Amino acid sequence: MSDGQLLIVATSSFHQNAIEVYGLRWEIETLFGCLKGRGFNLEETRVVGYLRTKKLLVLPVIAFCWSHKVGEWKNNSVLPIKTKTHQRPTQSIFRYGLDCIRSELFNTFSQSKKLMKKLISLLRPSSENKGFYSERST
Repeated sequence: MSDGQLLIVATSSFHQNAIEVYGLRWEIETLFGCLKGRGFNLEETRVVGYLRTKKLLVLPVIAFCWSHKVGEWKNNSVLPIKTKTHQRPTQSIFRYGLDCIRSELFNTFSQSKKLMKKLISLLRPSSENKGFYSERST
């Protein structure tokens, strides 16, 4: 490999592009690994049948792509992923992006929920905001 690491690929017959083909397959294996157990838990649905599985895969694959792109952006532009002492990253780019998206969505939801509670409390008369209504009405 270009970074000096050893990569051995075994095939049943000689292929000129064996490493490139394996690289494509590895991307697919990584995708399914993430969809199965690293965030989406797709196997828990127990869906069978070609058409149902095909329909089920659309949204998680889009979410995976989105998570990966956000992870790449955050790693390159905001804060690089930390590296352990054995030179491995602490988390994958996918996981980094997924955690970022989850955090932003839950934070936004939490903030909007607090805002909505404040608005509702202002719209209904209660003992806490009687002063607010009486000042407004006069």
